[in-house]
Amino acid sequence: LVDRASRIEGITFKQFDPFGYAEFVHDQTGIVLVLLPGGTFEMGSSNGASDERPVHNVTIVPFLISKYEVTQKVWQQVMGSNPSEFQGENLPVEMVTWDECKDFCNRTSLLLPSEAQWEYACRGGTITDFYFGSDSSLLGEYAWFEDNSQGHTHPVGEKKPNPFGLYDMYGNVYEWCEDVWHSSYDGAPDHGSAWMEGGDQEKHVVRGECWYGGTRTTRSADRYTRPGDTGTHGGGFRPVLRVP
Repeated sequence: LVDRASRIEGITFKQFDPFGYAEFVHDQTGIVLVLLPGGTFEMGSSNGASDERPVHNVTIVPFLISKYEVTQKVWQQVMGSNPSEFQGENLPVEMVTWDECKDFCNRTSLLLPSEAQWEYACRGGTITDFYFGSDSSLLGEYAWFEDNSQGHTHPVGEKKPNPFGLYDMYGNVYEWCEDVWHSSYDGAPDHGSAWMEGGDQEKHVVRGECWYGGTRTTRSADRYTRPGDTGTHGGGFRPVLRVP
C-alpha cells in the first residue's frame, strides 16, 4: 500500500508516524497526508439525532487524508488571500465556502473527503461516541470546543490526536465534506463515495463541530449542513487524496 501511494505524482513519502501509519508530504502545499488502510465500519449512531440513522456498514478503500486542518498559511499560498476572522498562519482557515474549498482542491489536485471517509478517519477504528471512548469529560484533551476555546480558534495540532494520528478531528473548525445534504442515511451508498444524488443540492455536509460546539455535538457521528456558498468563522476543511 505504501508503494502504491509512493507512485502518486506530487507527493513524497516522509515517515511512519508513532501510530505506524505512513505519512506523505504534498509537494505543492506542504500538507502532510496520512495513509489510511481500507476497512468496513459502522457509520452513524443509534443514540444520536435522527439524521445519524440508520446505522449502516460502509466499506472504505485506502486513502490519504490531511493530518491537520488546512491552515491559513497554506490557504494564502494557494489562493492568494486569507478570509479568516481569527488571523494567524497556523490557525485553521475559516470563513471559507464549500465552493471555495472545491476551488482550492482543483488548484492542488486534492479532494474534499466524502462524509463516509471523514467519519471512518475520525473514528480511527472505534465504535464509541468519541474516538477516545465514552467519557465526555476527556474531550478537552482532544478538542477545542465551547468549554476551553475562549471564543476563538487555536493553532492546529495542539491537542491529542485520534488513533490514526489525525489532529483536531473534533472542534477548532468544522470541516466541509463533498456530499450534498440528506436528512437521514436511508439509501446512503455503502462503498464510501460521496452521496451526490438527491437530497438538498444547495447544501453540503459539515462534520467535526468547532470551537463553539458542545459535548452533545462534538462526537464522531454528529453531522450538520450548510449552504455551499456560505462560510462562517467556525468552518474549514481537510483534504484527501485517492490511492490508485
